[in-house]
Parts: sequence; structure tokens; C-alpha cells
Amino acid sequence: MSQGKRVAYRHEALEYDGDKVGTPLTKAYQTDLLIHETRGGNLWLPRVVIECKLGNVTTHDALVYGAKAASHRHVQPYLRYGILVGKFDRIPPRLMQHGAQFDFIAVWNGDQPTAQELESFVRVVRDEVEASRNIESLLRDEQKCRLFHRRLSVCP
Repeated sequence: MSQGKRVAYRHEALEYDGDKVGTPLTKAYQTDLLIHETRGGNLWLPRVVIECKLGNVTTHDALVYGAKAASHRHVQPYLRYGILVGKFDRIPPRLMQHGAQFDFIAVWNGDQPTAQELESFVRVVRDEVEASRNIESLLRDEQKCRLFHRRLSVCP
């Protein structure tokens, strides 16, 4: 797990040399919290990005974080993306209305979680890591799939 780690959101080919792609350009956003998996040496894969907000969340916040999620997934389609809001008593409707790119949304009543909030949050993050691994496996054609279904869970 890392704080402030950069994850690519854009990868462009600046030029071509015959049939070969020339110098690539990669741009990255800094993330609030990143769950990543190491693959030996310096290799790592981002699994779950969590944007963190304390207090109120505006419509602008929801739109910006949603756009970041879409941009990150354009480069890493297996990446899971969520937002955690502290000091809030419920999921703001604006996050539901404008948060189509979020795989999960969590709120904590305070700036620190209760034991129940933390337990629920950790369970969701673990599920998202597993979902990321499954999506990556499908993208790499390592497993056969005949049905894909994204579920919705609503927890009080």
C-alpha cells in the first residue's frame, strides 16, 4: 500500500519509426491511496486506487474523481477505483449521480473509522483486489469466461 504514488492515466505514441512505435509519453496522476501488487524486483501493478476526502464532497469533486478513474482505467483496465469520505454520515447523492466510474464509495462518520466501518472497508478493498486480479486474468486470456456480472451491494 502506498500514499501519493503516481499511476499512469495516459500513454501516447509521439512518433512512429516504420512499423515500430517510437518514443512513448506517459503521464501520471498522484493518488491518495494505492493498493498495489509487487511482481518481483521493481515491478508492480496497481490494483485499487482510493481517493480520500474529508468533509463535504461537491459535484465538482465527484466529476473530477470520476474522470480520473476513467483516465486511469483507460491505461489499466483491471484497476479498481473508489472514494472514501470522512466526517460524513451517508453517501452524498451527488456521488451516486456523478460517480458511475467508482467501483465503491465509502463514508466514515468521523475522521477515523469505527471498528465496524474499518472492518467493512477492509472487506470491500480485499474484494476489489480480487476483482482486479480476475479482470487482469480475463484480459490476458488466462481463463475462460462465459458470464460477467457486476453486482451492487448497499450497506447501512
